[in-house]
Amino acid sequence: MPKPALESDTHNPCDAIKPDDGSNLRVAIIDRYVLDAAQRIRQIREASIASNWLMLKRAAHKLQERSRNLGVRKVAEICQKLEWLDRYDSPQTVASLVRLLEHESAIANAALAAAHHRNLD
Repeated sequence: MPKPALESDTHNPCDAIKPDDGSNLRVAIIDRYVLDAAQRIRQIREASIASNWLMLKRAAHKLQERSRNLGVRKVAEICQKLEWLDRYDSPQTVASLVRLLEHESAIANAALAAAHHRNLD
């Protein structure tokens, strides 16, 4: 049985935060994550094409941290693998991981969209 895209059992500190102004912090965090993840994935893709290992590792590290904090486990795991790569890894290995990252990110975005709508209610 496949594991969920989001760790629903993970305690999320955002659940305990209820801003006085009526805004929904969790919705804002999800929105920011989705925008940031798209930017980081674009940076990872471009860095992999250019064989820019430093940029790839930085973008993967930032996306890994943010994904782990939000419970987007599979994206975080792929980012960790990308961080461990070096110039001796084959371009096919890198490209395969980038495609997998894009795929898992799309799945996570769908799960986050559902969480976003639940938190608006």
